[in-house]
Amino acid sequence: TSPLGSNEKSSLLDTSNQHLRDLRLAIEFKYLMSHAPGGVYLMPYLDDIRHFAGVIFVRRGLYKSAVFRFDVRLPPTYNSIGTTPQVVFTPPIFNPLVDKKTGELRLSCDAALHEWNPKKQFLMHALVFLKKIFYMKSFTEFESVPNEEAKQLFVRDKDEYLRRVTECVEDSLNRVYDIPPNCPLVFTEPKQVHETIRARIYNKSAASEEKARAVDEALNTPPEKTAVSLFPGSAEVDSSQTKERTSNLDQAQAQNDSSEVASALAAEGGANNSDQG
Repeated sequence: TSPLGSNEKSSLLDTSNQHLRDLRLAIEFKYLMSHAPGGVYLMPYLDDIRHFAGVIFVRRGLYKSAVFRFDVRLPPTYNSIGTTPQVVFTPPIFNPLVDKKTGELRLSCDAALHEWNPKKQFLMHALVFLKKIFYMKSFTEFESVPNEEAKQLFVRDKDEYLRRVTECVEDSLNRVYDIPPNCPLVFTEPKQVHETIRARIYNKSAASEEKARAVDEALNTPPEKTAVSLFPGSAEVDSSQTKERTSNLDQAQAQNDSSEVASALAAEGGANNSDQG
């Protein structure tokens, strides 16, 4: 075989390096599947492993109940120095750290993500920052933001800021079932069968809770107030009847004890009389 030329060697090396990058990305995504921030979901497009569809469910704070879609695109040489992921909300959302026209989240606002280093930063760090922007209590720490208007409203006019955020949340909910082209994350509107299944689950859950409550009450109720079963399948004896029978037994025992005492005294008296005689 003839030795490889310099161009062929370079091409082979590039291909090998790209395979290694792909492998590292696959390992990173596998880790992300079980360690992603709560409420954040990410799924790759079928035709491009460096293009992801994402969604975040905001559970509390000013953006509570919002459902925001976003795209994540990785440069071809991702896993190299300076290959910062591009995160874009679709459609754009109202937030000081998100460009109001393009919807891009400026990851470099976070000091830890200012310069992308594959030995220190991973895709998970970008998603953590993405989630963080919805729970921030102040944006004054950022000298430069992509949406300066939102930042100034947050500082000077909280009511207007909250109104704009509320509009943003409502708009996201109205778009929940809008599916971007070829998007792997799809939400379908609930059907009647879903409502039936949900009702059954709720009813079963309620019945289980009621049963557990009854068991707890039975375990915590004093014995004198609890109906008891003498034998399996036998009629239950009411606590009042049990109490009455116990009282009768005590009286009979007391009468029996009195008779025994009287007999003993009589016998002792007879013995004394015999001694005196």
